[in-house]
Amino acid sequence: MAADKQPIDFWFDFLSPFGYLGSIQIEKLAAEHGREVRWRPTLLGVMVMNVMKLPAVPATPLKGPYSGRERNRLFGYFGVKLDPFGDGGLPPLPAIRTFTWLNMTDPALAKQFGQALYRAHWSEATDVTTPEAVAAFAHERFGLARSDVIAAIDDPAVKDALKASVGAALETGVFGVPTFVIDGERFWGNERLPMIERLLATGDLAPA
Repeated sequence: MAADKQPIDFWFDFLSPFGYLGSIQIEKLAAEHGREVRWRPTLLGVMVMNVMKLPAVPATPLKGPYSGRERNRLFGYFGVKLDPFGDGGLPPLPAIRTFTWLNMTDPALAKQFGQALYRAHWSEATDVTTPEAVAAFAHERFGLARSDVIAAIDDPAVKDALKASVGAALETGVFGVPTFVIDGERFWGNERLPMIERLLATGDLAPA
């Protein structure tokens, strides 16, 4: 990464299939334009239900059914296999606390874990829904001790680090995922990727 090019902040929650798509696309764009991507965890439940006082999207009248159709369209559009575990729901805390734990000491490994876990749940129908399942996944894919992962998921320091990250997301104005922050510009959703590509290529959002 060039010295004058700041990392792209990618705010995500494993709960969101849209976040999975965003993780793939932003890494591609960043590589093309000499940027790094800094993965930053947050929790949709806190943002949507606790702060904005809104129901979860699947339970929202009119918007809920549409979001399911939009998910299927976007996976097809980006050419990403959609084969989620179970009904697609992913309790986020075991996975995102494991990511947070890894990210505290090794952001590169945390990102690899995040990419693999996203793919495992949403494209490979792999169970990563419980602490035990996440620990088994981390052991099989990355050689991490199951006991260390289980301990990290319940570690107060990890919980505090995740809480701080969620707080930073709210201070930044993040209200959904994926959210990308590039040179102070904030973008929500995969639909904004063309604008992001223009900004990365030209440094400006205005047409040439």
